[in-house]
Amino acid sequence: MKVADMTLREAKLADAEFVADMETALRPDEPRDPVTLKNYWRNPEENAKIERFVGEMGGDRVGFASQRHELWKTPKRYGNVSGDLMPSHRTPARVDALFAAMEERSRADGTKTFTTWCWEDDNLRVGVVEARGYVEERRQRFWELDLVANRGKLEATAAESRAKMREQMISVLTIDRDSDPEKWKKLWKMSEEAIRDIPTTAPFNETVMQAIALGVDKVRTDNDFKNTPILHINETMGYKRRADGIQFMRNA
Repeated sequence: MKVADMTLREAKLADAEFVADMETALRPDEPRDPVTLKNYWRNPEENAKIERFVGEMGGDRVGFASQRHELWKTPKRYGNVSGDLMPSHRTPARVDALFAAMEERSRADGTKTFTTWCWEDDNLRVGVVEARGYVEERRQRFWELDLVANRGKLEATAAESRAKMREQMISVLTIDRDSDPEKWKKLWKMSEEAIRDIPTTAPFNETVMQAIALGVDKVRTDNDFKNTPILHINETMGYKRRADGIQFMRNA
């Protein structure tokens, strides 16, 4: 498939390492693990269609594009499209061409609404998708906590949290030490309820202290930008804002 001055071919499992390298080159502060990515590619989602393509120039791999959508069961047919290139070959025209190619394939499948994600400080990519008619839908807020600089404060907060946990008879243990035969069902139920509930700091602080004990110097997290309670907890604990991830959408 010819796209701009590139040739797109179907991606193979072995290309996962190249894609991980490309994503790391684009965001060195967000390195992509090739092993994890290859494992994801090796185990396709059962309820989704995913197409992946590698862009080549002169036989060299320079870009990657993909389109993904659920096997729809409702009229609201959303399709995720994406495309990008190595920094050395990255231009607005080429990124735009990759998006156009993936939109065409997604539209042919029946997608009604295109969606894609961009980092807010990625001016090139944001400019391309906005020029294609995408508008901001929502944001994911990303944070980083310096465990070295905040260790004293975190240890004091953890001590208070542990006291509260003891009062509430909360214990933190690995899943293999939990003998409850219903543990998986209860974990799922807890996760579903936590999505709608206001979070608490006690188990959160305990997790941070485990990271300190393991010698980790920084930890990161991300949350929906409308999740006010957890955003407040992040600020209270000393997390610093990083660039937001922005979800863009447009009618197909």
